[in-house]
Amino acid sequence: MKPLKLYFEDLNEGDLSPELIIDEVTRTMIVKYAGASGDFNPIHHDEVFAKEANLPTIFAMGMMNAGFVAHLVQDWLGVENITKYNVKFRERVWPGDQLKCVGKVMSKDDASKTVEVALTMVNQHDRPTIQATATAKLPVKF
Repeated sequence: MKPLKLYFEDLNEGDLSPELIIDEVTRTMIVKYAGASGDFNPIHHDEVFAKEANLPTIFAMGMMNAGFVAHLVQDWLGVENITKYNVKFRERVWPGDQLKCVGKVMSKDDASKTVEVALTMVNQHDRPTIQATATAKLPVKF
């Protein structure tokens, strides 16, 4: 998604963000994230270890998934405008999952020129994997 240049006046309660689609979460993505983040918990990359923990396979790190949602909100509202970002993890993300992230404007504050948005990432079964909120102080046109 190409970053947008939005102003406070451009958004209304109920407006939706563009969607961010992750066509497929791959094992390679998970291992690359492990290297970038330093999170080498074997449950995320070692199939035998994951199965010994009674899991069907490895799964993606929660913070990797939170990063997908952060990518959506920064491209939508501008990383420089984000003042708050909260994430709740709802369901694991597995290799092969397809993900969709979307945001919705929940409220606007005219005095502070801020917007509160709800963000959701769902898997191919339309089950929420992440629910998040963010606050952005947007520039004004006038």
